[in-house]
Amino acid sequence: MLVQESLGQIGINDRDQTRFRRQLAQRDGKKSMPLMVNFFSAGSTIPSTSSFWCYSGQNAIFNTPSYVNPDMDALIDGARAAAAVGDKEKYSRNVEGFISKA
Repeated sequence: MLVQESLGQIGINDRDQTRFRRQLAQRDGKKSMPLMVNFFSAGSTIPSTSSFWCYSGQNAIFNTPSYVNPDMDALIDGARAAAAVGDKEKYSRNVEGFISKA
C-alpha cells in the first residue's frame, strides 16, 4: 500500500499494469535515475542469454549499472557463438569464464 501511494505521487497508477510497466521501462532505459533497484529474473535457463542481457557491454535495459567489460563481452559472445554451432566444450568454457567473472 505504501509503495502504491508513493508511486501515485509521481503519477504512476499500478492498477494500469501496462502503462505502469511502460513508464518504468522508459525511465530505466534513460539510466538517469540517481538510484536503481532492479530485480532481474532470467526468462531463459540458458546462461549465455541471461548474461547477455545483464552483463553485455551493449548496454541492454537489464544492464542497469551500464556495466562494460571487454573480457566479459568476449566470453558472452563466445558462448553465444558456440551455442549457435553446437560446440558444447567451447560453450562450457565460456560460460564458466563469465560466471567466474560475474
